[in-house]
Amino acid sequence: MNSKRLAVELFISWAVIFVITLALTVLADSARSASKLRKTRIRKLFHLAVVSVFVSGLLVNARVLYLASSLCLILFLICEFLRVYHITPVGRFLHENLSQFIDEQDSGYVYLTPIYLLISMSFPLWIYEGNVNDRSLLLFSGVLSVGVGDTVASVYGSKYGRIKVAGSEKTIDATFVSIVSVIFLTWLLVSTGAVVMRISWSRYAVAVSSTMMLEFSTKQIDNLVLGPFFYSLLRNMTL
Repeated sequence: MNSKRLAVELFISWAVIFVITLALTVLADSARSASKLRKTRIRKLFHLAVVSVFVSGLLVNARVLYLASSLCLILFLICEFLRVYHITPVGRFLHENLSQFIDEQDSGYVYLTPIYLLISMSFPLWIYEGNVNDRSLLLFSGVLSVGVGDTVASVYGSKYGRIKVAGSEKTIDATFVSIVSVIFLTWLLVSTGAVVMRISWSRYAVAVSSTMMLEFSTKQIDNLVLGPFFYSLLRNMTL
């Protein structure tokens, strides 16, 4: 009975997160800011919402999150199918409302960024070999790399980034800030007992730095590859 109650409370909290994110998105969309910066902020609002959902799910009931993330992937694929083929009554509505938020990462006919984000953050949970409720750091690798690292690098880089490399819009200082952010948040989770860490901090710093350098060097598929890459690094380092 207690587990059922926790599951219900978890879904309620996710519904609240969705409503708050939707309201903030409307406010951000109406703000008079540069188009590219506005799009970045809106996309990262959804990143933040997904991080909140995943962290709460991993801490409270990872099995419920496992089911919810799998169902969300199916829902995303169905919505994208409806949008691409303009299937009534929602296809055109989805296309008109989603197309204003795309950027060069979704330059093709299919909008893959949200699907990539979900897969990358869910990947550790889907393939984890142990008990998904044991709060292992491995389970948080998708959240930390994509939800935190990629988001911090994008938001900081779009507003404050200064040190650019030729041929890239990304900045080295934003990558450094993302590395520090991931390590700091991990320290908070570990120090409060929320996450179990079975790797030395020196090795962890190497894994985080390597993952964020991968984010720096990729352009269109960072949302997809960061979670699996970070998970693989941590998994091999804990063997």
